[in-house]
Amino acid sequence: MADRRTPGDRLTAALDAASLLILSVGSGDGSQQAAIVARGHVNLTTTFLDSREAVLLKYPSAKDHLETLARAARPVLFGIDATKLDTYPDLGKFDIVMFSFPHTGVRDDDAQNVPSNQALLGGFLRSVAHVLREGVLTEVQITMKTGVPYDQWSLPGLLTEACALHLCSQHSLDKQAYPGYVHRLTKGTNFGSLSSVRDDGAQVYVFEPRDGARAPGARPVPLGELTSVTIVALVHAALTEEEARACALDLLRSSSAEERLAL
Repeated sequence: MADRRTPGDRLTAALDAASLLILSVGSGDGSQQAAIVARGHVNLTTTFLDSREAVLLKYPSAKDHLETLARAARPVLFGIDATKLDTYPDLGKFDIVMFSFPHTGVRDDDAQNVPSNQALLGGFLRSVAHVLREGVLTEVQITMKTGVPYDQWSLPGLLTEACALHLCSQHSLDKQAYPGYVHRLTKGTNFGSLSSVRDDGAQVYVFEPRDGARAPGARPVPLGELTSVTIVALVHAALTEEEARACALDLLRSSSAEERLAL
């Protein structure tokens, strides 16, 4: 189907997207975050669990990426635990929170791999709601590899009442969207001979606050953003064929979505 959006629509969408506040946790060597900034999105806060010194020791490539973020004057924070986001009151509130390839560093063939990573993911899902903006549409993205042992982590099954989130969609990771992004080992590039991780088939899981999780007064979707309108009519008496035809014609003559909604 042809794209019927007007240039004005695309401009508005671009402006709206540019204003979104993004938080990245567990940011690896910073290459994905540097790619985001290089593509023009500057409302990004990048955080690492390790100290700056530890990040540079584990990932020598991080030096260039951190400099890219610094030139863009974007916040880069160290020592931020993704499972305890509720303990950082000055971190801020965000529209999108991203966690790419979470991993505790426990070897995939270790018996503790599954429980340790489930604890990591569960802690993140429970704490992330504290840094989501209120009154607007927000989402959380977790990118993971597929296969053993990652499928055994049972990510959707980790959602509990305490998370206040639900899984709303899932799609394949498009690495071409992040030029220069390299998936690094959690333990760093100095660990053995493997400097990067193959992530073919990686999936992005998108979560949103469950119904009722958003604050009262959440922003309604403007009519201009609606792709369809459903009309529910309560009929108190049966219409004749002529009356039904007349109502239908009146509806078709309405020139705007507002008029249709008013019927």
